[in-house]
Amino acid sequence: MNDTVRLHRTGTKHFRHPVVGELDLAFEAMDLCRQIPALTLTVHSVETEPDSPSADGLSLLASWAATQALPTPSPVATRTSAQEGDDGHA
Repeated sequence: MNDTVRLHRTGTKHFRHPVVGELDLAFEAMDLCRQIPALTLTVHSVETEPDSPSADGLSLLASWAATQALPTPSPVATRTSAQEGDDGHA
């Protein structure tokens, strides 16, 4: 029995996201440091047409994530000219 493990540096990964559904993304794994071989950066991207279901899903996910990450606006105190001295300095 051969239990050899192979590292795949490029390929396609299939994801099922709970918000946007099915995504097929290309990936490329790159070593970041020769002294630490386990330190790897993996980049995922849409490998198909710009109007593919995966591209649409990523766009939807990006817009959804952006709206979820918006902070609640807080009131900003502003100074009026009446609060400043005659020379325009506080």
